[in-house]
Amino acid sequence: MSSASIDQLCVVVVEVDGAVRADTWAITAEKDTLGYLQDAVGGLIDVVGLTESVDMWVNDEGLFLCDPNPLATMLAAGFADRDLAQPFFGPAVFTGSCDEAGTTLGLTAAQLAEVTRQAEWLREHTADTLAEIAAIGQRITARIR
Repeated sequence: MSSASIDQLCVVVVEVDGAVRADTWAITAEKDTLGYLQDAVGGLIDVVGLTESVDMWVNDEGLFLCDPNPLATMLAAGFADRDLAQPFFGPAVFTGSCDEAGTTLGLTAAQLAEVTRQAEWLREHTADTLAEIAAIGQRITARIR
């Protein structure tokens, strides 16, 4: 698939309050992927490569500007193909990785279903852990802000 043919991007957005929504972004000359990502995370972006086919995007200054995002933290740890032991802050956007040209890809239907399924499961079964991650994040931000 060439980057010119990418006109829609399927993503999952995870808010700091645990709200999860699947979205489809219409990529145009007026609003490109970067614009959508910056709007979704509230500022500058940084990518966390989770697997060869799934990335998570966060606010580059989230540690200094945003609240902890325990659900995104646990989702990232669950998806990552390596140890990922750090909290993430601010809204997070899950996308596919990128093509050969470096163009960010949308999630496939199977990836979208898996991210939302895992988010639902984590919210239902790990409330205590999510609360602990939030508390750790609050302690971190209290020390640096």
